[in-house]
Amino acid sequence: MFRTKSKKGIACLLAVVITALMLPISVFAAEYDQGIDVTADDYTDREGYTWDSATNTLTLTNVTLTGEGTGKGILLPQGEVTIVLEGENIIQGFAEGLAQKSSSSTKGNSLEIKGSGSLTVSQCNYMSSGSFEDVTVDGAKLVGDNTN
Repeated sequence: MFRTKSKKGIACLLAVVITALMLPISVFAAEYDQGIDVTADDYTDREGYTWDSATNTLTLTNVTLTGEGTGKGILLPQGEVTIVLEGENIIQGFAEGLAQKSSSSTKGNSLEIKGSGSLTVSQCNYMSSGSFEDVTVDGAKLVGDNTN
């Protein structure tokens, strides 16, 4: 059957796998010292978030965005936009957590936040400054903390 060295090797491998599984999921979160601007000409998907321009859908997966008290955590285009949350997502330290690109009217600007994950917006002056006409939260956990 197995030799003693093989058993020790398998035992070591199992120990490493078990240890990795015991780490909190947040250890594997992508952290960025900037916001996400899906309206920028040079926007690109990165680890933890993707933008589908065909459906105006931003998917966040265990992302932490950290600002320096200014700017926007996430800047979205005008119209109907969806954010899908997977895992724990955090926006902190921006002037505004979520915003849509400036327009003279909020008419037709809607935001749907859905998914099995959560979004915490903290240490921001505003969660959103009112650039959305309608906001719907479906199944996701949304937390705001204005302790700036």
